[in-house]
Amino acid sequence: MNKEGITVAGNLIADVVYTIDVYPQKGNLTWMRNPVAHTGGINNLIIDLARLDSKIPIKVSGVVGDDENGQFIVDSLREYPNINIEGIVKKGRTAVTFAMTEKEKMLSGENYNPRSEQLLKRRYEARALIDRFNSIP
Repeated sequence: MNKEGITVAGNLIADVVYTIDVYPQKGNLTWMRNPVAHTGGINNLIIDLARLDSKIPIKVSGVVGDDENGQFIVDSLREYPNINIEGIVKKGRTAVTFAMTEKEKMLSGENYNPRSEQLLKRRYEARALIDRFNSIP
């Protein structure tokens, strides 16, 4: 069998995370500040795969909007030479998730990022996928 790489298809989403002081009670408001754009959805898996093994070619198939968020996703993926973005189509508007997070919390004396558990899980899944790929004769 010829190993030519991994093709990943899925939701190419932009995440916009706002910092808040505290989560509001029902019916109350809070200030949302400092929006920071991140890649979301399957983009995170694609980037994790690219970082874990830069020798494996990764092909991306998906749709982003022909807008600022779509360009952000394409530019983020383009940073990795082993990611082939030719399968990304620009059409319509990009899917965006808006999220809030409290100011960084302290956990066991270290800065706690609320997305850390998700990131560790994704990296574990990406590593398992690469190990399976490398085991193909």
